[in-house]
Amino acid sequence: MALFCAGGPTVEALLWVLPFFCFGNAYVLEPRAALHLSYQIFLGVTYSVLLGGFGVMLRRQFKHGGISAGWRDAIGVGGCVVLLLACNVLPYLRTPGEPAVTSHAAPSSTLPNVILITLDTVRADHVSLCGYARNTTPHLRLFADRLATVYTRAVAPSNWTLSSHASIFTGLYPTEHGAIRSADAPTGKPLSPGVLTLAEWLSAHGYLSAAVIANYGYLAPHFNLNRGFSYYDARRPIVPGRGLLDDFLMLGLAWMSEVGSYRPYRSASEITDEAVALMRGFATQERPFFMFVNYMDAHQPYVPPSPYLTRFTTGPRLPRIQPYASDVRLTPQEQVFAEGAYDGAIAYVDEELSRFMKDVERAGIMDSCLIIVTSDHGEEFGDDGKYGHGFSVRESEVHVPLVVKYPFQEEPARVDAVASGIDVFPTVVRAVGLNVPQRFRGYDLQELPRQRWVLSEGFSGGMTVRAGVLENMKLIAKPGRQPELYDLERDPGERHSLWDQQPVLAGMMADGLNGAQRTLHAAETGRAVLDPELLERLRSLGYVK
Repeated sequence: MALFCAGGPTVEALLWVLPFFCFGNAYVLEPRAALHLSYQIFLGVTYSVLLGGFGVMLRRQFKHGGISAGWRDAIGVGGCVVLLLACNVLPYLRTPGEPAVTSHAAPSSTLPNVILITLDTVRADHVSLCGYARNTTPHLRLFADRLATVYTRAVAPSNWTLSSHASIFTGLYPTEHGAIRSADAPTGKPLSPGVLTLAEWLSAHGYLSAAVIANYGYLAPHFNLNRGFSYYDARRPIVPGRGLLDDFLMLGLAWMSEVGSYRPYRSASEITDEAVALMRGFATQERPFFMFVNYMDAHQPYVPPSPYLTRFTTGPRLPRIQPYASDVRLTPQEQVFAEGAYDGAIAYVDEELSRFMKDVERAGIMDSCLIIVTSDHGEEFGDDGKYGHGFSVRESEVHVPLVVKYPFQEEPARVDAVASGIDVFPTVVRAVGLNVPQRFRGYDLQELPRQRWVLSEGFSGGMTVRAGVLENMKLIAKPGRQPELYDLERDPGERHSLWDQQPVLAGMMADGLNGAQRTLHAAETGRAVLDPELLERLRSLGYVK
């Protein structure tokens, strides 16, 4: 019985040992080999004890029932098999099902398909398309150079996932749509019920709508961003060959290991596989479709598969640092490896994004599609002693890539006017050509004014930090601290504040930002009540302790 239970994990453990004997270092083939090897050995022993004990218990239950020893053995082994299958197969059955058609208007075959893709945690200055020295996004650059428009000055509406995505979905700033953090809701509030979402509007006009999501924490249905979608898959990851018990053991080993935590979200390849399958099905329908795809591999803990982890750096492991820490000093080696792993994760997402785009083209719908690729926020690597995101509204956290392929676009373009995530909804409205009963803060990206105030709001410790961008000037206002003023054209790294040096300009920018803030009307939302499952989701992604 023990050999039966431990057989699978033991064989897999031997597969992890072979690279060590062949190459002298298991890390050559898999950066998490040490962790996986420990896990497989531990799993084999644990299965032996737990399932073996379960089989013995079943055998004893039937000892006095007049059943022969042979049948008792068969019952014991059969019970173990059933338990093993339940632990490893049941998680795969938790799928959202097929998309349902829930529209209130007759669809039109002339309406363009809409594909919105967010690259979670990708900052613009680490994207080669935006001028980064490392070639992190060769495929996205090829896509943009061939038939898309690149917006070089895109500002995220917020510095964390929930608020920024809600702004993308509604065309409103975080204060207005209500999906924010506050003193009474430190983990975040749901989207206000009175705000129209992009998916709701498109579904009401006959669109099929589907979302394939890696960030199962802040994009969970609890926060209401699923409104309007007939298919919304924000599942937690299930790794082949592992089930509920395995996940628990893996998390425990990762917590104890110096190697760091394993990837807690679905990988880019899993997201692409599902998105491609849905897109192929939609492409054969008469109805237009709206698809939202979210990749999360550039998020901590930065563990893309080989060879991406070591594509831009060499080193034995990721730094063991508490995520979202506000008082961090990385060693030079940790800094190099962390950024290299992050860049490798972006390259991995770029590869998977290319695979998805090729399938869109093979389906024959590329020309007529509106495709938007952007990010929700960036990431800090020791900037001002911070590691992660959600701390500030500096460029490292709010300057994001933005690429748009318009329906039947004939030539590529680059736009240097300041853009924002709140411009996505108005842009879709213009491309689709239908009326919408809601006023937007944003503009159609094809008609951006040169002079406009673009805001970004951060929420931390019960305070709201805002940045206001007007052309190349940026003002950061934080309660209780002196404002900071930067000329992003001359100082893109925000190293030298001009607040004291140019008081007249500083005063004008402060008046402008205050005026923009006064026009924001706070949404009426109640306190977020987190159910235990959602709290565990956020904890597993490192968002809460």
